[in-house]
Amino acid sequence: MKNQFVFNRVLLSLFLLVFGLVLQNCSIAGNDNEVTELQRDLNDRNKIVSSYQAIEGVYEGSLYLKQSNQTIPAKLIMTYREVSVGNDNEGQLRYRPRLFARFSRPEALFLDVKMEGVFEPTTRDITLSSIKEESESYYLRTQMDGDIIRGTLKLGEQNYGELNLKLKTKILPSEIDQEIELRQAIREKLAPLTGNYECLVTPDPSSGLKPFSPEVFKLVVSESQGRLPQLMLYYRQSNAFVIVTTTVTYKPYLSPEEFSVKAERTANISQETFEIFALLNHGVIEGTISYPTFTGSLRAIKKQE
Repeated sequence: MKNQFVFNRVLLSLFLLVFGLVLQNCSIAGNDNEVTELQRDLNDRNKIVSSYQAIEGVYEGSLYLKQSNQTIPAKLIMTYREVSVGNDNEGQLRYRPRLFARFSRPEALFLDVKMEGVFEPTTRDITLSSIKEESESYYLRTQMDGDIIRGTLKLGEQNYGELNLKLKTKILPSEIDQEIELRQAIREKLAPLTGNYECLVTPDPSSGLKPFSPEVFKLVVSESQGRLPQLMLYYRQSNAFVIVTTTVTYKPYLSPEEFSVKAERTANISQETFEIFALLNHGVIEGTISYPTFTGSLRAIKKQE
C-alpha cells in the first residue's frame, strides 16, 4: 500500500512537470507569434515608406484639356503621412503610412485639390482621389516612368484631362508655405479686377423696362480667417436703399473666364434678389442678370481711377 502511494506521488509529479513544460512552450510560441506579427508589420511599413519616399516630391508639367483642346500648366506635390488604421491586440493605436498629394493648376489658383491614395511599386501605378473635405470629386490614375508621371484626371465620372508631369525637386514645401504662396498668388490674380465699374443693365424688351445703370457696382477682395481670399461684389440700384454684398464665383481657369453671382434675400436684411452669369474678357464683364420679375443683359467696364 505504501509503495502504491509513493508511485502515485511520483506519477503526479511527472504529470505536473510535463504539463508545466507544455504551458511554457505554448507561452513561448505565443510570444513568438506576437513578435513575428510585430516584425511583419514593421517590415511592411518599412517597404511602404521606402516606396513613398522614392516618389515624393514636386512634379510640374502640363494638363491637356480635351474639351477645349488646351494644354495648360499643372503641378502635383506628393508626400506621405502616418494615419491611424485601428487598434492592435492590446488596444493601442496602429499607424500606417498613406500617400497624400496636392494637385493644382498654377494659372487657375482656385483649383487646388487635396488628395490621398496609394502607390503600387510593382506596377508603378499611382491612384489618388480628392479627400472628403473637397467640394468636388477628383480622381487621378497615373503611372510612374522614372521621374515622369503620365495619366488621366477625372472630375466625377467625366474625363477632365491628361497629365504629363516631371519631377522638379525632392524638397517639399511645408503646408504653411504652400498656403502662403497660394494666398499671395490669388491676391495678385484678383487685384486687377478690384475697383468701381460703369455698369449698364438692359432689360429684355418684353419687360417694358428701360436700360439703367446701377449706382454701385464694385469688386473687392475679402479675406477671413481660415478661408482663401475671395472676390466680393457691392451692388446697388439707384432706387434701392441697401448695398448688396455677395460672393462672386470666379473661374479664371476657364476660357473665357466665368463670373457669376447669386444674391439672395436673408432673414435679417431686406436686399435685392438677383443672379448674374457673365464672361470676363479683357477686363469687360458681359452676360445676363436675372431678377424675380425680369431678365436682361449686363455689361460692366472698370472705371479709370
